[in-house]
Amino acid sequence: MKVFVVMLAGFVTLVGVFVAVFAFQGREVRVYGQAVLAAVRVPPAVPVACSRVAPGVRVPAQVAECRVRTSGGRAEVDLRLDGGRSFLLRR
Repeated sequence: MKVFVVMLAGFVTLVGVFVAVFAFQGREVRVYGQAVLAAVRVPPAVPVACSRVAPGVRVPAQVAECRVRTSGGRAEVDLRLDGGRSFLLRR
């Protein structure tokens, strides 16, 4: 019984660590996307790399690709992360 309880506690702890890491990464990426959106003055006609729109903003390590594009006259930031996750921020 003790082994089962220890294994169950270890599993629950491991899941909690994963949830905390993903939440922190998501927040960091969202803050970066919001900083890029704030730097957009005129929505671009063609997709542009975020580093060209906001050159002074530090890119989080997990961001694989970032593009600023226009959809319906509004600027959007499309963030692709390592591992296949993505975020889309609109203004």
